[in-house]
Amino acid sequence: MNARDETGLFEVPISGHDQCMITYRCQLSTEDLKSSVYQEMWCRISGRGEFFSRGLHQKVKGTNNYRSLEVPFYLKKDQTPDLLKLNLVFEGAGTARLKDIEVLATPLGG
Repeated sequence: MNARDETGLFEVPISGHDQCMITYRCQLSTEDLKSSVYQEMWCRISGRGEFFSRGLHQKVKGTNNYRSLEVPFYLKKDQTPDLLKLNLVFEGAGTARLKDIEVLATPLGG
C-alpha cells in the first residue's frame, strides 16, 4: 500500500458560479519522484458538503520539466460553491514545483 500525502496549497473563496466547469490548471515540474503526484481540487457547496475531482489520469512520476496539468469540476444548476481547495497528492517521496496556477470558470450550456 502506498502512503498518500495530501499537500494543501491554496484555499480560494468563490461565489456566483453554477452550471459551469471549474478548472484548476498549473505547470508542474518534478524531481526524483519515487512514486507519483497528481492534482486534487475540493469544492465546498454550501449546505451540501465537500466534493472532489482528482487528476488520476495525469499522474506524474520521476524527473520532469514543467508540463501543463489541469483537473475539472463540473457544477450543475444551483450547485454554487463558496470555497475551493487546491491540493497536490504525493504517493511517495520526491519534489514537485508549481507555477502559473489558475482557476478558470467556463459556463456550460443547458
